[in-house]
Amino acid sequence: MSVAPPSTKILVTNNSPLSALRSFFCSQLAIAERSNFSTLAAASFEENFKTPSALFTSIPRIMSATKRILRGEVGTFCNLAKYMVLRASFLLSADIFFLAPIIFNTFLFQ
Repeated sequence: MSVAPPSTKILVTNNSPLSALRSFFCSQLAIAERSNFSTLAAASFEENFKTPSALFTSIPRIMSATKRILRGEVGTFCNLAKYMVLRASFLLSADIFFLAPIIFNTFLFQ
């Protein structure tokens, strides 16, 4: 599981008439990724609204990483905590359901 904040990833787009279609699909994938994996609905809406504006320009445009760095990625630590709790509960249930019968049978037949 990667916990690197997405605020360090910056996408540069430089559109020409030949790469407009490819850039369009990249833009749509970026929008879909942010809308599916974002934990902050308002921030996600703002970013999704600004991303398509760079589609038909020939000037390189980047999304501002400063706001996201200063705002902080609130969901990163929450997702990490959820992952750790889920993993711990899975390991505990695996110990109980799979190892307990083995240990019981070992002591029973000695």
